[in-house]
Amino acid sequence: MKKISIVSFLAVVASLCLFAGCEGSSSSKDDGGGDSGSYAGVWTGSVCGRSLTMNIIQNGTSLHGSYTLSDPVFTENMRGTVSREKPSASASLKGGADRHFEITFKSYTSLSGGYFKGDTQICPVKATK
Repeated sequence: MKKISIVSFLAVVASLCLFAGCEGSSSSKDDGGGDSGSYAGVWTGSVCGRSLTMNIIQNGTSLHGSYTLSDPVFTENMRGTVSREKPSASASLKGGADRHFEITFKSYTSLSGGYFKGDTQICPVKATK
């Protein structure tokens, strides 16, 4: 009888530990599918058949940083705003004279949209963090 009580007690403790672990894990996740809770970071992807690296810094809904395109290498600073601090959110990031990105953050780790020159979209953009 004592063995059954100990086994039952251990099963209850193990169940509580598992439940507490699952609860802590889900509460640390954001509703955008990532763990960071921010759009800030290094994003890699492609635009116009070229490799793209974006370094985004976030302060509330303000974004700034730089982006680099490969082949030939082209680097430029950018700044803009994001519609909200949680995904899904849209952002406009202006680079030089007439270059900018219009993107949607699907999550804190995935974005897509377009690269524009003036009012004309030159090509689609996709990147992940």
